[in-house]
Amino acid sequence: MFKLIWKNLWARRRKNGWLLAELILVSIISWVVLDPVIVVTHDRNIPLGYDAERLCLISLGALQPQAPGYDAEAQDSATLVDNYYNLVRYVKDFDGVESATPVLGFCYPNSSGSSNSQLFAEGDTIPLSIMMIQFLPHTNFFDTYGFRSGKGRTPGQLSDYAYAPNDIVLTENAAEQLFHTKDAHGKRCISRDHGDTLYMPVVGTIGAMKMYSEWRPVPVAFMPMLTIDTSYIPENDDWACEEDFDPRERNCDALQLSSEIPWEEVLNGLVEVLKELKKELKVISLFQVKHITVGFAEGDLIVIK
Repeated sequence: MFKLIWKNLWARRRKNGWLLAELILVSIISWVVLDPVIVVTHDRNIPLGYDAERLCLISLGALQPQAPGYDAEAQDSATLVDNYYNLVRYVKDFDGVESATPVLGFCYPNSSGSSNSQLFAEGDTIPLSIMMIQFLPHTNFFDTYGFRSGKGRTPGQLSDYAYAPNDIVLTENAAEQLFHTKDAHGKRCISRDHGDTLYMPVVGTIGAMKMYSEWRPVPVAFMPMLTIDTSYIPENDDWACEEDFDPRERNCDALQLSSEIPWEEVLNGLVEVLKELKKELKVISLFQVKHITVGFAEGDLIVIK
């Protein structure tokens, strides 16, 4: 049977040759188009490694000298740190808030920043490029984020551990690449910088995590910040600045809004539109959230739901 099929195909090779070429070309084009789509879809479906569904990031900013209520005497480092901790405790006391933790610096899960370094396993000569994240001990950092437990200490225990200088916490994929085991407790990493060698004991691990939602999990090391550098507390250059909001200098072409309309009318119009959409499209997931508010940056928020 197969011999007969082959004879028929061979007899019609000139007639069917272009079909074969077309099939090969379509296959190549389909692979070029579908391969990145499949890869991106696969990467996006990898679990984040922490409980993002219950997280809310609140941005804080220091008042500028020209802002109303600015207190120059409160700008010393000790007062800034105390006020920062007080704000974190204030947020934690809100109804429905299970836990709150300060996030300092520019590099944290799903942030817009990155901080990379190279670490060696003690006794090894092959470096591992690794993402570095700083955190404050005893602030419920690991359990607030909802990181998955690794080998050894739980996230809660890692949050409250009495860290010494140079102690670190690794993700399990970082531990595997460095030490070929997920249980790296008691092992040491080495960091070399300008001829200096720094030994960094590993006190525990957490599950692998995605640094950014569209990335695959990458090796990450968490470094405790035993003292707070006030330069990590953000300054908000847009807060109470000297420039007044002037609609004549702002446009919203996408919504076809005239720049001559006062911003109060724009805000009220958007509020009414959202309320109507909430009634008409209440079944869609966008309106299934617990709260919806709308407002301009640095202004009051109007509750829609």
